[in-house]
Amino acid sequence: MAYECIDRHVDQGLGDKIALNYKDEHRKESYTYKDMQRLSNKAANVLSEHAEVDKGDRVFIFMSRTPELYFALLGVLKIGAIVGPLFEAFMEKAVADRLENSEAKVLITNKALLPRVPVDKLPNLKKIVVVDEDVEDNYIDFISLMETASDEFDIEWLKSDDGLILHYTSGSTGQPKGVLHVQQAMLVHYISGKYVLDLQEDDVYWCTADPGWVTGTSYGIFAPWLNGATNCIAGGRFSPEQWYSMIEDFKVTIWYTAPTALRMLMSAGDDIVENMTCHRYVRFYQ
Repeated sequence: MAYECIDRHVDQGLGDKIALNYKDEHRKESYTYKDMQRLSNKAANVLSEHAEVDKGDRVFIFMSRTPELYFALLGVLKIGAIVGPLFEAFMEKAVADRLENSEAKVLITNKALLPRVPVDKLPNLKKIVVVDEDVEDNYIDFISLMETASDEFDIEWLKSDDGLILHYTSGSTGQPKGVLHVQQAMLVHYISGKYVLDLQEDDVYWCTADPGWVTGTSYGIFAPWLNGATNCIAGGRFSPEQWYSMIEDFKVTIWYTAPTALRMLMSAGDDIVENMTCHRYVRFYQ
C-alpha cells in the first residue's frame, strides 16, 4: 500500500508534486511525494531498527494529527506490519481495550497522550515510540532518530490477503471488535476515490475525518494518495477561522466533511469567510 500511495508516483516522475499540505496553530508545511518517500523510509528504518518492528507485527498509533503521524503510518506499512490508528480523544479504557485485544507490540504516541496508556496492564506491548521533544530515556525518541536515519529502505512486498490496517468498531452495541483490512482493499480505495470522489491528479483534497476511524484512513489517507492528489491535513482543535483558512490558503478543490462540521461553520457566520471559489464540490460522510 505505501508503495502504491507514495513511491509509485515518484517512480512515475511526480516526485516534485505536493502530496501533503499541513496546517495548525503553529505550523504550516507542505511535503512533496519525494519528501514523503524519504521521510517514510526514515520512519521505517527507525521503527525496524529501534522498535524491532517486523512483518506482520501490530503497531498502533495514538497521537494528534501532525505530519509525523503520516510518516510513521507509511513507515509501518513499508515494513509489512499492520497499523492500528486510535482516535486521539480516546481515554484510558478505550486505549487499553484495543491494545490488549489486538496484542499490539509497539505503540507510537506523543507526551500529551502517553498518560492515557496503562503500560503496566499491557504485557504484549514491548516498545513505546514517542513523537515529541525531550523524550525520556525509557522510550524511543522518534524525532531525534529520524534526523540520523537512512532515507533508503527496501519495502516488504506483500500478498493481496496480507494484513494492512486494523480498525475497531465504535462499541456502541457491545465490546469494540477488531476489523482487519487487507492489502487488496487498496483496489476499492483507489476505485471509489477515482469514481465516487472524482479525485484527479490536480485536485487539492481535504477529508476532515480523524484517522482513528475508517473514513479517516480510507478517504483521508489512502484514496487521495492512490489517485495522486494533494492531501490536506488540519491539526489542532476545531476552529472556524482555521478551517476556512485551510480552504483559502491551500485552494482546496474537493472537501469531504461531516454535516455537523458544516453546521458549526455556518453558526460562526459569514464575516470570517473570504474566498471559497476554489471548490469543485463538497461531499459529506456520516
